[in-house]
Amino acid sequence: MTGIENQTGTAEAQSIFTSINFLPNLTSLVFPNLLVHTTEGPVLGKQEWSPENRFYRSFRGIPFAQPPVGKLRFEPPQPVPYWWGVRLATNFNNPCLTYLFWITLGEEDCLYINVFTPGSSELANSEGLVPVIFWVHGGSFYSGSELQRTLYLPGTFIDRGVIFVSFNYRLGPLGFMTTDDAVIPGNYGAKDMVAALYWVQRNIRKFGGDPNKVTLLGQSSGAVSAHALTLSPLTTGLYHAAICMSGSMFSIWGVKPRGKRIATEMAKKLNCPNPEDSNSILKCMRKKSGAEVVKAMKTFFYYGIRYAMPFGIAIDSAAAEPFMPQHPLQRVQQRAAENIPMIFGALPEETKFFQH
Repeated sequence: MTGIENQTGTAEAQSIFTSINFLPNLTSLVFPNLLVHTTEGPVLGKQEWSPENRFYRSFRGIPFAQPPVGKLRFEPPQPVPYWWGVRLATNFNNPCLTYLFWITLGEEDCLYINVFTPGSSELANSEGLVPVIFWVHGGSFYSGSELQRTLYLPGTFIDRGVIFVSFNYRLGPLGFMTTDDAVIPGNYGAKDMVAALYWVQRNIRKFGGDPNKVTLLGQSSGAVSAHALTLSPLTTGLYHAAICMSGSMFSIWGVKPRGKRIATEMAKKLNCPNPEDSNSILKCMRKKSGAEVVKAMKTFFYYGIRYAMPFGIAIDSAAAEPFMPQHPLQRVQQRAAENIPMIFGALPEETKFFQH
């Protein structure tokens, strides 16, 4: 992890802490508002320029949850301890671990958020706060965060005067595998999304954003996720509008059945003992490296689109805090969703990737 932790006991650590604390004082004189005190600790961003040559501030690679490793694998996201000193937020951090095109990419330590805020905006309210776009990337629930630093960039939104927030969430089996019971109820990646939304509510005002004007924006599996966030009991009051492009919870691949079957196949691929037993699956998969776990996904890449997308939002009613306690149709019928403006659309070449 980058940044300065709360280190004491050595002269060297004290020297580093003193010098890094001097840096923001100097920087804030040259580039105002690049130092932001989040609820988890201070971060230092940088100045950039949009495609239309507008100044904006970028803050990249801010942790919003603890690294989900060790005993935190297959657990909901946990809060980040406060850090002392200043954390540099000038570069994207790790994408989430996945197995893509026969290559292992990313790291398990990947729960980071990025904030891009315009230097000025005609959309600012009387307090000077501007609307926020909360981007949920797509990628069939097993890829996409590796594109945050190359494809999903903020320029278009910055030039229209809104804050753009992007973030990583756990992917593939590490984020969405389930045994359809309380042992591995699933939806860990979805709960990462919830944790990121809570981070926005706690902190976005400090970046000049309006916490009362947060719009969810997702494409493909990100659209399914954005729609799922509007139906979850865990997200009340965290957003105020949603745009879903080429996907919804009502897509045929929106809700994933047969979770235990897929988990069992994964366990067999990993040579886990007693692969039919949920507790054995959990114990075994926590002992494996993250790379081994995600690589086992290739078992499902040969059976067409429905099996090439083996993971996604699950009905996790057995969880201590369910993200999706009922089928989304039931949630809608019971009027469990908040009454907010929503746009659903389709992208004309959404499935071209799957044709080749």
